[in-house]
Amino acid sequence: MGNERRLFTDQQLIDLHAEGLIDREIADRLGVTVTRSMVSGRRRKLGIKRVERSLFTDQQLIDLIDLHAGLSGREIGEKLGASQSLVNDRRRRLGIEKDSPRISRQRFLELYEEGLDDAGIAAKLGFATKSISSYRRRKFGFKAHGYDRLFTDQQLIDLHAEGLIDREIGEKLGASEAVVGHHRRRLGLRATKFKRNQ
Repeated sequence: MGNERRLFTDQQLIDLHAEGLIDREIADRLGVTVTRSMVSGRRRKLGIKRVERSLFTDQQLIDLIDLHAGLSGREIGEKLGASQSLVNDRRRRLGIEKDSPRISRQRFLELYEEGLDDAGIAAKLGFATKSISSYRRRKFGFKAHGYDRLFTDQQLIDLHAEGLIDREIGEKLGASEAVVGHHRRRLGLRATKFKRNQ
């Protein structure tokens, strides 16, 4: 045991662990006589948690949660090839609690229309980071704030009067269908049905 301890110092292990290396990689860096089990044993003795590689991105986790609402951490881990504890830790860091209510497009749009940016919406909805707001904004089809409104109420009223549906109005005005639909409802205009070919 005495010889084993002299093969590497605690500080060497701590430094390599801080670089994000897993036990096997630390052993490789420390030399041919050092085994993975030596590294893991010393790491546990020092009270250092095992490094878990980031097997998935934040975006992949958010996409999966949005696509399959109600999946447990274990089920998400199976789909991502990661442990349940890693999934749950990442979910907590992102502020996505297992039983948190899903944010509807309408609720998000209300805050967006108030002029809140990604950080402001994140704060209002209790998201841990603005990246979650940014992701949902893009998913809902809204552009980032910092630009003038793309059309006036009158432009929308005129195009609606022509019998155009929201998607067609959006194409003409350079806006998303969701934003057009929001303003149409705000103005009390009924949705136009698809026109039949004459």
